[in-house]
Amino acid sequence: MSAESITDLPVQQRRGCWEESCGNTWESILLAGNADEVAQAVKNVSSIGLVESDVTQQVLAGECPVPDGRWALLVKLRGTDWVHVADPSQLNPFTRDSNIAERLAEGSGLRVLQTGYQDTANATYVIVHLDGERELMFESTGSGFGDDPLADSDLADELDEMEGEIEEDYEEDYEEAYENAFEVTKLQSSEYPADWWQQFASEEEVQQALLRDLDAYVPLIQAYPDEGVIGVAAGHEDALSPEHVERIDLVVFGAAASATPNPASRQLADAIAACDLAEVEAAVAAGANLQALPGISSTALVYAISRLSADKPDGAKVVSALLDAGALACGEAKGQSSPLIEAVKKCESCLEQALDVINRLIDAGADLNHTGPMSLFGGGTALHEAVQHQSLATVMLLHQRGADLTVTDGMDKTPLARANGLLEALGKASSLFGGSADTSRTEKPVQEIIDYLLLAESGQATPDWQTQAAQDQARFESQRRRMRVSGERARRAFEDLGEQLKSLEAESNDAIRQAVLSQPDTIQLVELADPAAWINCEGRDQATQALENLGFETIADYTIAEMPGVMVRGMIQRSQQTYAAVCNAGEVNWIDLVRFHPDGSAMTVTNAVLEPGIEELSEGTPFEKQIDPDASAEQLYEQLLECEGDRQAEPITPEQFVERFESYYADDIAAKKQQVEKRP
Repeated sequence: MSAESITDLPVQQRRGCWEESCGNTWESILLAGNADEVAQAVKNVSSIGLVESDVTQQVLAGECPVPDGRWALLVKLRGTDWVHVADPSQLNPFTRDSNIAERLAEGSGLRVLQTGYQDTANATYVIVHLDGERELMFESTGSGFGDDPLADSDLADELDEMEGEIEEDYEEDYEEAYENAFEVTKLQSSEYPADWWQQFASEEEVQQALLRDLDAYVPLIQAYPDEGVIGVAAGHEDALSPEHVERIDLVVFGAAASATPNPASRQLADAIAACDLAEVEAAVAAGANLQALPGISSTALVYAISRLSADKPDGAKVVSALLDAGALACGEAKGQSSPLIEAVKKCESCLEQALDVINRLIDAGADLNHTGPMSLFGGGTALHEAVQHQSLATVMLLHQRGADLTVTDGMDKTPLARANGLLEALGKASSLFGGSADTSRTEKPVQEIIDYLLLAESGQATPDWQTQAAQDQARFESQRRRMRVSGERARRAFEDLGEQLKSLEAESNDAIRQAVLSQPDTIQLVELADPAAWINCEGRDQATQALENLGFETIADYTIAEMPGVMVRGMIQRSQQTYAAVCNAGEVNWIDLVRFHPDGSAMTVTNAVLEPGIEELSEGTPFEKQIDPDASAEQLYEQLLECEGDRQAEPITPEQFVERFESYYADDIAAKKQQVEKRP
């Protein structure tokens, strides 16, 4: 059943999914039962502080205030026995909790349905959790439907060549691994035979059939903060019409949860951000919630640790004040980060404060051996994190305070094994650069950590972390100086680009004026008939892949009629209402990410290299910009979400890209020209 035929039915009769194929990652989680049963069961989940029943009218009218901390909605539609979990934190790839369905099933005892599409893996899935087990699991990347996706492909040829090169003794093992690697359509269920899915033409059809069998309707209901009140939307807009919504409940996470925003908590969040000790103490005295801050997913303590900075010397005092006020230094579930782990992450940027905070947290009862979330490097304990950040002083302090040297991380490595792996990786990097001084300099502190941990395991180590802290601090400062020098060299190299601006270097204001005034007032995007005309395809494709991993989809490629040699690939990320422009001029590539707002303003983050002073022309205009020439696509996206916060985005479509790009350019350059004309 297609998405179109689903919407032809009355809402109460619909069964299946909101759309057969969506270009971006999406997920829906549903709990089996009526509204009362689900609300009562969800209260038993340890991480949930309260469930406020029947906020239906307030939410639908746009009058329900956003509570402090993390929250979600339970939405019950008429006509099915499933309740939808609409959790705004799941919309953000940086806050998304991939294990929420399992935890809800375990804590509530309910049957939990999890379905969606993951664009990075190109995987469509339907999973039913019950009593800690997977009652049903279907997952597919499309393999096995119709033609073999590997047939006649370069990948298949490459794999065949690899197989031919394997020694005869290992051929049998290789063939088994080959088969398992590409068994990417799987169905596990006591209700269906393993090959049941093969009767369908695509993985989307299997998803629809399973959802219909489960008597579930999935219109993709999403909740979001909207200027201080809760907003709610769905892939099928009519699903949320008042006559179709039976009940909406508000779920607030955390032991000290409250459905009512606390003004003192807002005061505390602002005070922590400013590192204002007096204001922190005043907010605490006024009754601020230490476990939930408005617009911030972490506790006040973790937020304060994240704000530690070398240029804010009162940061450790703020942390101490929060601990004195009752902030908890421990208690996180396994697999979640802790204040101690977060403090260790600050050792490179502000070692003295980090060590002070680490001691304070341990004195307050922090669990030295708590295992944090899995990460690219394996996650692990605070000691693993200290190894990863190459701070011997922090390793010594944690060891002295009782850290267990035998606890393993997500890759089953002890801190010593992590250090050995890090040294091996650095050695390989060194060989690539011919054993340069920089890589040798990096290897030395890791080797010192290995030597210390070997002594620690034998009981012979002397943890003089205070003395070592001075050496670590000197090394970190030296690294920062080298980075500043490298950055300055890069900046100068970029300044040398362009003979016209080089000749005007002595008169920077005139150079900026000329650079801005010489730009056309309007531009016209012309769609490329032949994508192969792109000058730097490799740079374009790398940027495109990175953005696709973040949920963006390509609209089209264009040239700019008034700017010969400049090419643009338009992309869109629907869930965050964000456009991306992958741009190329000769050998130079950059990315612009843009969100528009209902008031006509826009927010842009870019890694373009701009001439000094030009970016200042956007200040005070509706076209705010954040510029980070060294940022990757992932970092730009994270910066955009951080800058935007709860700000509402103007809805966008692929068809509007050209018009919005051209209109934005015209308005932005007009504002810049007006600014530059005001200058003396």
